[in-house]
Amino acid sequence: MATTREVLPLDLGDITTPDWHPIPHTVIPIRAFVITHEDGPILFETGVGSGSDFIDEQYQPRSLSLDLQLADQGIKLDDIVTVVNSHLHFDHSGLNRLFPGKPIVAQETEFEAAHQERYTIAEWIDFDGANYRQIDGDLELAAGVTVLSTPGHAPGHQSLLVETTRGLEALVGQAAEDLADYQARLDEDESLQRISDAEPRWLHFSHGESVEVTSN
Repeated sequence: MATTREVLPLDLGDITTPDWHPIPHTVIPIRAFVITHEDGPILFETGVGSGSDFIDEQYQPRSLSLDLQLADQGIKLDDIVTVVNSHLHFDHSGLNRLFPGKPIVAQETEFEAAHQERYTIAEWIDFDGANYRQIDGDLELAAGVTVLSTPGHAPGHQSLLVETTRGLEALVGQAAEDLADYQARLDEDESLQRISDAEPRWLHFSHGESVEVTSN
């Protein structure tokens, strides 16, 4: 049966890395993705939050409204049925608090890491109504949507595989920064090999452009 599912990129702004960062003074785009699904929209990533002096001073975030980006796609915050974070660093989970009561899917190892000192912004993870669905490994999240465990950048990093109108699409998260990084490390990175083995038609990066691929 043909599907009507689509992966829609959301531009959430950018951050600029500080002096002490491994790649200093670099502007890094922040992206999220919404999956239009027959059971309701699924959100992958929530971007950078607000209210942290440290993040504001060190990373100079330029934030675009998540709710307005969703509205441009005809979707309200309340319409989201599930949130998935690739991992819980501040620039991927900062607006989780906009979804109290909604299941937020994260690996157990990542949830544990997020409660270690200096890993992320604690109050952006633990908020009133937070409902984390902690999993261990891969998970068929919904029809045509599979969580794929892809540790490396973070201990509990995960990606998504989505069957859509244009074939299989992989939401890579930060398992790779962009296509060049993906291709450069593919032969030696087990997590990237797991993504490649699924033979996705499209690759979506949380810090890079989405690209169509003809082969892996």
